[in-house]
Amino acid sequence: MNILLLIVVLALACILLLALVSARRILAPQAAAWRDCAVERDSVVTHVYHSTYTSDDLVCDADDAMQRGDVARARLLQDLAEAQNVRDRVRLAEARWQREHPPVRVRQHGVRGLEA
Repeated sequence: MNILLLIVVLALACILLLALVSARRILAPQAAAWRDCAVERDSVVTHVYHSTYTSDDLVCDADDAMQRGDVARARLLQDLAEAQNVRDRVRLAEARWQREHPPVRVRQHGVRGLEA
């Protein structure tokens, strides 16, 4: 009985090992493609971040990428355009806040504390 159980366990271990090896062979090219896609995505994001692209420029680039059939790049550029648009709106809101609420100068008077 113990020998039969040992044979079954060894057979299952061999099957599992073969399944893992074949899965690795099947998934290795896909993993390389995912890695290449991530590297390209990071380079595009870095380039856009350090440039003076506007959201309109990014939308035009996304349209060009879509016409070339590069759907992943087009989606990435569209997402970056939306983020750039949000950043632009935040900057405008911050500038408006600074204009409407100028900073108050505070002077310190010795031990007594702060006065406006």
